[in-house]
Amino acid sequence: MPSPDKINEYLIRICEQVRWREIRPRIETELRDHILDQRDAYMSKGLNEDAATERAIAETGDAAMLGSQFDRAHRPPQKSLLAVTFTLLAIGLLTRRAWKSLVDKFGKTLYYYATRYIAWHNSVCGRCNMSYKGGPMTEAMYYVLLALMNPSHGYRLMHEIAEASQGRVRMGPGTLYGVLTRMENDGLISVALDDGRRKVYRITQDGTEALDAEYRRLRAMVRDGEAIGGAAHE
Repeated sequence: MPSPDKINEYLIRICEQVRWREIRPRIETELRDHILDQRDAYMSKGLNEDAATERAIAETGDAAMLGSQFDRAHRPPQKSLLAVTFTLLAIGLLTRRAWKSLVDKFGKTLYYYATRYIAWHNSVCGRCNMSYKGGPMTEAMYYVLLALMNPSHGYRLMHEIAEASQGRVRMGPGTLYGVLTRMENDGLISVALDDGRRKVYRITQDGTEALDAEYRRLRAMVRDGEAIGGAAHE
């Protein structure tokens, strides 16, 4: 099978598992760029195109696992709350007398289900979006921001993070692009360049401030550990 067909088949298997169809082209583009970068790196070391492509795909990861990771990382905007809002506005157009009668008859039931829905909605959105609101960062977020002190793209970021952590932190494409998407939505990073081949990301002012706060928090934890543990940490 020609190399482009192998890549296309691999990407189709991944994207088929992502339920939000509108995000599939973006995932496909970013993963394709990542695979091509890997392939080119292997070809520069002497592998032919087919062998380099197969190795790049293998190192990108299992299609089923990546598809599941991207599906969890990319969820469609919640439309249910908007539907409820329009429904309530429509009800509000009823005459005052009809509205009073409706509330008198079903007020407690409506209130019960409305509060249950709001609690469920907040819980689900909190788990799906996992937006950053300050406070301790995940290890992945910290190293992505640290690496983006100099603008970089996904493939290079993976290697820079592994190098900065001395091999301790290795992020696969599914994890990395999920983190990049969430951090872009949170305003911590932005796209500096998108030439159709790849996206180059950079840290924003908010991201710089968040990274500085996290750095100071980690330094304080180390100082506390040294003060309490003393020679045990030497």
